[in-house]
Amino acid sequence: MSTTIAPLTPERWADFEDLFGKQGACYGCWCTHFRLAPAERRASDKERNKDLIKARI
Repeated sequence: MSTTIAPLTPERWADFEDLFGKQGACYGCWCTHFRLAPAERRASDKERNKDLIKARI
């Protein structure tokens, strides 16, 4: 097994989804924890988090 490291681009979104899995890594966070204010995090869900991070890429 080998590991490849590449920049995250829109074309590599499927690789990012594979890495994070169906749940979006940690409880559907999709790596948005430090990008959202606490109130936004509480009001958000895994689908919204996924959409937010995808829009940043």
